Amino acid sequence: MSALDEVIRQHEFIEAWLAGTAPRGGPGWRAFEESLDDRFVIVSPSGVVQPKSELVEGFEGAYGAVPGVQIEIRNGVSVYATDEIEVVRYEEWQLHAELGNQRVSTAVFVAEPSAPLGWAWLTLHESPLSA
Repeated sequence: MSALDEVIRQHEFIEAWLAGTAPRGGPGWRAFEESLDDRFVIVSPSGVVQPKSELVEGFEGAYGAVPGVQIEIRNGVSVYATDEIEVVRYEEWQLHAELGNQRVSTAVFVAEPSAPLGWAWLTLHESPLSA
């Protein structure tokens, strides 16, 4: 499996979590946490930098916060790949009548056999996508 497969897997869970359709505390939540390297850092579209612990805490409280949301991953490309690291860029389209938004993201993954698809998120940088 590639890191792009991990991007899709993770966002399928995020969609279900935000919509409130994923079981709380189930295997999806464990996979969400286990797929993030302990050194993970995210830079949001607004420029906020969060380590894994803050992201997980905030995300846990977002359960069911966006009923009906749909998330599509578009135009994913592998920018650089070795057996140990992969850098990908993709568009994330959050489709919702009131809260829809789009972003372009660059993510760095490290090979991690214990991660759900063998790739752990090391860092993610999200930027607003121009319409």
